[in-house]
Amino acid sequence: MKTSQIFRASACAFAALCLFPACQTTPTSGTSDASQEFDRADANHDGKLSLDEVNDHLVLRIFKSRDANRDGSLTLAEWTTGDEPEQKRNFMKRDTNRDGVVALNEALVYGRKHGMASQVVPEADTDKDGFVSRKEAGAYYAAREVDPR
Repeated sequence: MKTSQIFRASACAFAALCLFPACQTTPTSGTSDASQEFDRADANHDGKLSLDEVNDHLVLRIFKSRDANRDGSLTLAEWTTGDEPEQKRNFMKRDTNRDGVVALNEALVYGRKHGMASQVVPEADTDKDGFVSRKEAGAYYAAREVDPR
């Protein structure tokens, strides 16, 4: 399996894990971590997630986790996790102005265009209105949970 295929599969799994866990409230706090994550992704606070909102949220989470010096841009060293040529090619695809760093806006534009969540959102959107509601997110995740037994 190619690195790009692994990355796409990982991105789909990441989307499912970050945004679509059960989305139910807990008796003690009133909100779950999953519900708070859904709320953070819901940029316009309309109670549903668009493909762009999911993609932006995933890009922001990945970007922040890799931006070691917190300067708002990723160097090749921050981007890569090894010495694979494909990682450098992927970095270069995102560095659209060829200045040697990927700025957050470059990452967001690339994320929206190439849609890390383009597979997950249509699958979760059972009423096919183009958005994922909290209920759909919960159902999507619940259908994919693995029984630990």
